[in-house]
Amino acid sequence: ANPLEDEERVQEQLDALPSLCRFQYDEISSYILNLFDNVLQTYQDLLASAKAGGAVSHSLFRVASGQLTWLVYIVGSIISGRANASSSESLELMDGELASRVFRILQLADSQTVVAL
Repeated sequence: ANPLEDEERVQEQLDALPSLCRFQYDEISSYILNLFDNVLQTYQDLLASAKAGGAVSHSLFRVASGQLTWLVYIVGSIISGRANASSSESLELMDGELASRVFRILQLADSQTVVAL
């Protein structure tokens, strides 16, 4: 079963994230950025292989897609939970880095939609 299908449970988990991240925001954000970059690279490699006619495991593709979905949810939760907190320039820069990863996924998804059409 896909844990993302249980919207109530997902929302409960996401609601707790900002409080958990508050005291080590830099470290957690850096970890998420690193994780995001690795998963995004895997996803892009799978797409490139599929476009080139290579054999791509559908299960690997689903795993990478699911990981990216979770990361987008996590980033949204963390940034929105910090919106009312005190802010510094370094935290704002980290928020920007996190948001930029989400926009990269949106750009990639848009390009894939165009290719699929």
